[in-house]
Amino acid sequence: MSAQLFQQYSEFEDGLVKKFHAHPLYRSFHKLSKEKFIEYLLQIGFIAQNFVKWYETAKLGMQSETAREVVRDILRDEIPQSGTTHQDDRLYDLNLIGASTEQVRNVKPSAATRKIIERLYELVRYPQEDYDLRVMITLRIAGEVLVAEQYQHIIRYMRVSLGIAGSQSRFYFPHWQHDLKGAKVEGEPGHTDSFDKLLESMITDEQKLEVAKDAAEKAFEARSDIHDQFGRKPYRVLLQTVGATIGLILAVFLGTNVYQKTTKPSYYQFLAKLPPQSRDFYLDLEIALIKRAKAGIDVQNLYRIGTWKYVSEVWGDQP
Repeated sequence: MSAQLFQQYSEFEDGLVKKFHAHPLYRSFHKLSKEKFIEYLLQIGFIAQNFVKWYETAKLGMQSETAREVVRDILRDEIPQSGTTHQDDRLYDLNLIGASTEQVRNVKPSAATRKIIERLYELVRYPQEDYDLRVMITLRIAGEVLVAEQYQHIIRYMRVSLGIAGSQSRFYFPHWQHDLKGAKVEGEPGHTDSFDKLLESMITDEQKLEVAKDAAEKAFEARSDIHDQFGRKPYRVLLQTVGATIGLILAVFLGTNVYQKTTKPSYYQFLAKLPPQSRDFYLDLEIALIKRAKAGIDVQNLYRIGTWKYVSEVWGDQP
């Protein structure tokens, strides 16, 4: 029975993999400029930098010693006793692709990336019901299965667009090899498949199967959503869309004069020229104020949206 239930889970997991590859970013991934490709690698790299800490944090709440040992085996691969660490290898690949060490060391995580990392840690919070099952599924999906699928696109871009063969890669290609579902490493199961026997023993009935699917879905969403920051419309188009949407909502509250004020071109041209952090600050607060107004809170401040003094008068100093 457990084998059949695990097979059902595995098929559900395969469906998530297909959804992962259907993300809009991957439809045009091959068209990314080298600069955008590097930007993408640097942002997803913050997840890689958190890998060991995230796995260690998750492991400390586990009751099953078998589960802990599965995690320990993976961590031992991450930090070998001799030679380079995986982060050394990641820097090597990034340098090979064209990113400078200074660029790698000084890049900051975007607001979207920070939120994804927070979500990943939230998924392994302690305590929670069915902790061992939920967390092992989370690590398998977000830490292994989808890593291999993501790196598949990266190594293809490296080969096709940059002329870098898999044999030249020390980080992305080896990770794709040992994280891929069904992979064998020196005759032994790869990282993803090292979870199989344990998960089969944990998914013992339909209720546990649903728990596993729920955990997998949440882990999939967290790992997949980091791509949204790269697959959006250009900011100029986005700002026009946001401005029009906010204006239409405000028109319901205060009339068409506010709509004209909110979509004032100079205001959104001003936003378009801001650094990403400041721009996101303005947009997030406008959306937050709209939500508060819909809940009957701060309605008196709606007229301030789309004005130059909006942030300082309503929310305080900008970042």
